Amino acid sequence: MSSSDQDAFVAKVRRIADANFPAVKDKLPSTEQVYVVKTEEGLSLVVAFSSEGIRVEKGDHPQPISTMTMSQADLDLLLQGQLDGVKAFLRGRVRVQGDVFKTMALNSILKGAQ
Repeated sequence: MSSSDQDAFVAKVRRIADANFPAVKDKLPSTEQVYVVKTEEGLSLVVAFSSEGIRVEKGDHPQPISTMTMSQADLDLLLQGQLDGVKAFLRGRVRVQGDVFKTMALNSILKGAQ
């Protein structure tokens, strides 16, 4: 994935997270929660959120709550609301290193508050 493709994908994730934020704001903690999402194709995203807002950027974080790894296609399906993150984890399509239970909270933000 080229750098410009990565930037476009990060912008897409940011738009989806921002669009879903009003629906999930009241369910989010006041302190920032940091996660890393990695694709098998080499993209690494930091997704941080609190009741104050959501931050999405390329990169890594030294101490995320968890690091999730999945294919780019599965991340795209998750973002479109066509793949449930919890079910994908149970089926082995998403691997989680870190706190699995806290990671489930990220599911509603990434897949959309539907």
